[in-house]
Amino acid sequence: MDHFYTRMLATCIEVLVALFGVMIFKKAGLQFRLLIFLLLYGAATDIFGWTFYKLNRTYVLIAVDIYTLAEALLMVFIIQSIGLFNNLKNIFKLIYLLLFVCYVGAYFVMPLISDDGAYRGPYSFGYLSTVAVLAAWASLKWIEGAGNKLNSPVFALLAGVFIYTFCSVFIDSFIGTTTGDAVWWIHDAANITAYLIFAYCFYLIKKSTTVEKSVINLPEKV
Repeated sequence: MDHFYTRMLATCIEVLVALFGVMIFKKAGLQFRLLIFLLLYGAATDIFGWTFYKLNRTYVLIAVDIYTLAEALLMVFIIQSIGLFNNLKNIFKLIYLLLFVCYVGAYFVMPLISDDGAYRGPYSFGYLSTVAVLAAWASLKWIEGAGNKLNSPVFALLAGVFIYTFCSVFIDSFIGTTTGDAVWWIHDAANITAYLIFAYCFYLIKKSTTVEKSVINLPEKV
């Protein structure tokens, strides 16, 4: 399957979902606003790549590499900002540090050893695995919380992040290889599924008629 068309479809859906998110931006809490920003940033990066890939591949790869670090850090922060891991602040500080240090090693040191681009795969595998574990753990903690509902925007956000990262982790480990190009459509399918879940998340926020503390503000205690 030609991954160009599946990636184009995924990006189009991402744009639509992001625009839907903009509509509920003022009503949404911090974690949802960050998600909306990340969707817009991701779509802009993809569109930039389509536009300039043939003109200047180097600039496109730089843009994608910068987005990779932004996505890694923001996804972890989105999960942390929900407020389910307030007693693990030092652990999250360590995660941020490791994500940055490993990024420097993968994107600045490894290219000096090999310039085939395969160094991008291991970093993607690492941060996607980390976020997937955190999202799954947060989902379980949310379900166990008294009064928390499965049809809440918070749970939809966590589910979307988990699907996005878990289903992409193995595909992204092949970035820069011919195998990655051959199976990339699976990555796009996972992304589309996650985007639709995010759209449902924004729908739940939009339809709410009362200001719920779990949506607008960070929960005090779960």
